[in-house]
Amino acid sequence: VIIEHEMGVIERITERCVVLNFGRKIAEGSYREVAADRQVQEAYLGVE
Repeated sequence: VIIEHEMGVIERITERCVVLNFGRKIAEGSYREVAADRQVQEAYLGVE
């Protein structure tokens, strides 16, 4: 288990990841899958 906010680190060292937002799971999958997820983008990248 790793807790990290640097997406580059996550991309390099994981095969699968889970993304939480305020303690709720909002995405799970490969780095590419979660990075493309709209909820993840809204929560962590400020995309509206």
